[in-house]
Parts: sequence; structure tokens; C-alpha cells
Amino acid sequence: MIFYRKFVLSFFERLKKHSVRERRTVMFYDIETTGLEPRIDRIISVAFMDIDGRLLAYACDADEKSILEIIALTFMRYRHATFVGWNNKKFDDNFILIRMNEHELPNECREAVQHAKKCDLMIEEWVYRGGKGRYHKLYEVCRRYNVSPPKGKGRNMPKYYKNGEWSKIFRHNLEDVAALRELYITFKQMGIVK
Repeated sequence: MIFYRKFVLSFFERLKKHSVRERRTVMFYDIETTGLEPRIDRIISVAFMDIDGRLLAYACDADEKSILEIIALTFMRYRHATFVGWNNKKFDDNFILIRMNEHELPNECREAVQHAKKCDLMIEEWVYRGGKGRYHKLYEVCRRYNVSPPKGKGRNMPKYYKNGEWSKIFRHNLEDVAALRELYITFKQMGIVK
């Protein structure tokens, strides 16, 4: 199985090619990293899935700059969509923006991520519970609402990365976005998200 598709075209040629306005309403996304500190750790995987469960963009590779370009292109291509994640406002987006700065990607890349319409299911669920107590992990909330939780744990990513276990990283990333999609559909039916 191929876990990372390398593009031959330059970044800006790809941007021009994908500048067509896509009309997806909801996109689920998640990143995997080598740790929790964006100034020293790296992004090693990203996955984007649509509401129908189709994997629309992904990258799982040691080349972080290519992963960041795919993230930027996806946010640009689906700029009319709402991007749904788990703790994405506090962790994923911040991590992505700092790493884009580190790689000196063009401002358009950072702006695509910053200005996209977002929904953070972690915050939505916390507000639904009355804004009390701690934020819960994705797998905990999945179990609470009878949604299939991801099998692995994000804390294993540094170990998988160190051991070169790319298939485990990619599988976990896919399980996360699939759980986000299922949780979003459940929350929509319950009126937790609009």
C-alpha cells in the first residue's frame, strides 16, 4: 500500500491546477506529530475525509514540507467547506501554522488554514455538557456516544515514527478522521452541532 503520493508538479503549479472551487460542505481532518511541541516536533501524517467517508487527501511521510503543502492545497481547494477536527483549534491548527512558518511557506498557505471555517468537536461536546469539567479525549467521547473509537493512541506516534512504522501511523490517522466523521453525524442528529 502506498502511504504517500509524491506529486511531480511544483507547488504553485499544483495550486493553479487545484484552484477550481470545490463544493464540499464538511471536511474532517487530523494530523499526527512526533510530539506536542510545534517548535521542535514535526507533522508526520495528515488525512482529510469528506462527509461521505471518501479520503480526499492524505500524506504520511518523513518529508514534512510536502505534508504542509498538501494541507495548504486541501484548505485552498475546499475553501467553502467547514473543516471539522478534534482539538483542532488549540492543537492541530496552531501546530500547522508554526510548522508552515518554520518551512517558510508562502503567506497564502497560512491564510488558507487561518481563515477556513472550522468546527472543533471537542469544544462543541464540552459546551453541550454545560462547559464544566475537563475536555475529554476523542476515544472517551466516542465511547460515550456509541461511536467506534480509534483503536490506537496518539501518544504512540513518536514511537512509531522512531521505528519507521508508517503503516501504523497512517492507520491511526485514518481511524481518527473516520471517528470524527461518525461523531459529527451523531452530534448533528442530536443537535450538538448545527
